[in-house]
Amino acid sequence: MADTPGMLIVTGASRGIGAAVALAAADAGYAVAVNIRVNAVSPGLIETDIHSAAGEPDRLQQMAPSIPMKRAGLPAEIAAGVIWLLSPAASYVTGTILEIGGGRLAVRSET
Repeated sequence: MADTPGMLIVTGASRGIGAAVALAAADAGYAVAVNIRVNAVSPGLIETDIHSAAGEPDRLQQMAPSIPMKRAGLPAEIAAGVIWLLSPAASYVTGTILEIGGGRLAVRSET
């Protein structure tokens, strides 16, 4: 594609997701005018060392039952979502929050 748009992907976890969502929603309308798509990724509970480093090495096992898929996600699963957003398959996607959380939603719409 000769006219490939730019892309801004905003990620946020836990307390940062509200800011990420606000940025994606606010900027998407303006950025599309200059051929830039803006999306957010909302990761769920992900298997990383951050839990142990924060003094909660059993957090993944404790939280898994509260997730519909009954497990924590893998970093590669988050990366796959980001790769999709960057791909031509997502060329009509902007102002969207991609929830990758095993069915446990971090962002809930108020309707």
